[in-house]
Amino acid sequence: MADAIKFADQNAEAILAFDLANAFSVGEARSALLQQEGLTGPEIEALSAAAGRLKGLTLGITVRDKAYSAIKIDFQDGTTGLDKLKNA
Repeated sequence: MADAIKFADQNAEAILAFDLANAFSVGEARSALLQQEGLTGPEIEALSAAAGRLKGLTLGITVRDKAYSAIKIDFQDGTTGLDKLKNA
């Protein structure tokens, strides 16, 4: 949550933050992804590993003459392996 507070202080007037640490295990994510059509084995492994490293999601909103928003997704140990995903 400290990352969300820092993000809010630097970038936004309103914040919605979700603490997702330990929300998904690699095994749970793999089981769910195996039921999805169109994913290859390497894609399932990359997404499962990333889900297991997920720390949090933050939505920041700033309103000026228009409304602006940004979503920040934090992973423990970065996004290693997600480069194996094909371009959608």
